[in-house]
Amino acid sequence: MGSGLYSAVSGAMTRLQMMDTISDNISNGQTTGFKKGGVSFEAILERPQRPEDARGINYAKINEGFTDFAQGGLTRTGIPMQIAIEGEGFFKVQDANGQVFFTRQGLMRRDATGNLLTPQGMKLLGEDGQPLNFSSEDVVIDEEGTASFADGGKVRIPVYEVADVKKLERVGGAFRSNPESAATLIEKPRVFQGYVEDSNVNTMQETARMMEALRVFEACQKMMKNFSELDGKVIELGVM
Repeated sequence: MGSGLYSAVSGAMTRLQMMDTISDNISNGQTTGFKKGGVSFEAILERPQRPEDARGINYAKINEGFTDFAQGGLTRTGIPMQIAIEGEGFFKVQDANGQVFFTRQGLMRRDATGNLLTPQGMKLLGEDGQPLNFSSEDVVIDEEGTASFADGGKVRIPVYEVADVKKLERVGGAFRSNPESAATLIEKPRVFQGYVEDSNVNTMQETARMMEALRVFEACQKMMKNFSELDGKVIELGVM
């Protein structure tokens, strides 16, 4: 197989990977707090080349996937248990296995025991690392995350800043930290009761990116077909 065919194959494969990411973005265009994914490309030379030597063949590959943490719009729901963060920060939540995650999904609900749960059933955690308990749904939450109840009780909903969001690993609708992603408490966050943060996906923009990736994929397919036909002709000439 010629190097030109390898180049076309690598181009087609990277576009397939790109379309997978875009498809995930589009499918989550209406998911509360969702942060869109992206990919970056790099070219690999067949061998080290001097600038004046143009004989190297470039192969395309996905360098890395990343998450765009840009702010999504805030939508008013009027539901007291639903909260949104404006600006930087994450809620800390815990799944049924005790694993801790970070999320921007403020689409909370109160269970029978008073815990606030995410759409995935994860429990919202307080500063002490224990699940927050709301004594009732008759609550007022101020912009710094302090929840005040009719009976006079108060709890604080902590918001955390992650030192390096690039090190967060996406797991469903949340993000898993690692030892290198230190999280610190934000003293004065911006929290809005009765609001949720929308997905930051622009569906029209993602659709345009999908069409562009599809056109490049089809072009690579045509190149693969042409190179294959040329190889066949070379073989025929060699036999003759």
